[in-house]
Amino acid sequence: DPPPPPPPAAAAESDLALRPGEHFEGTVPLEGTEQTVHYEAIRNDALGFEMGYDYENFVRQSEADCERFISVLDNPDNPEIYLEITHSSDDAETTAASIAETLSAQYNVSRWEYTLDRAGDCIDLRGELDKEGQMSIWELQMVYIIPADDGCFVAWGHYTQESAEGCGARFRGMMHTFAVL
Repeated sequence: DPPPPPPPAAAAESDLALRPGEHFEGTVPLEGTEQTVHYEAIRNDALGFEMGYDYENFVRQSEADCERFISVLDNPDNPEIYLEITHSSDDAETTAASIAETLSAQYNVSRWEYTLDRAGDCIDLRGELDKEGQMSIWELQMVYIIPADDGCFVAWGHYTQESAEGCGARFRGMMHTFAVL
């Protein structure tokens, strides 16, 4: 199945630059109803992006080469549910091929072209089924590869079967606020 449609435009709020620390609201579909999500704007000048993250459900961990958003219910030292954003100097197609190859050792990888509200077209890879096409894998993967002038961004969502619907929607909502600087 193709990825779900993007959340309503309210999640992106506007095309204007976000002010770091600014709070804003959006909505994501959870279990068939629209849920309000509270975002905090962040900006990472070293990596070259800005976005909003769901500060009520995720804790931000910033490092020189990545931003990580870990579920508040998870162990921060060994998380299972988190979104990690990094930069690759390779182009989006090369990066997507490499990640798909890595995932294909364990997953039946699906790929779609997807459009994020503020970042435009990207590649969406999913590792949600085992190699036989069954939902027997506990750890699931959602990867957005976003082209940039100097390579691409990789937003890699890690989650579990149990958290798939809620975290998948929350990760998508957060990524619709993502913009390359």
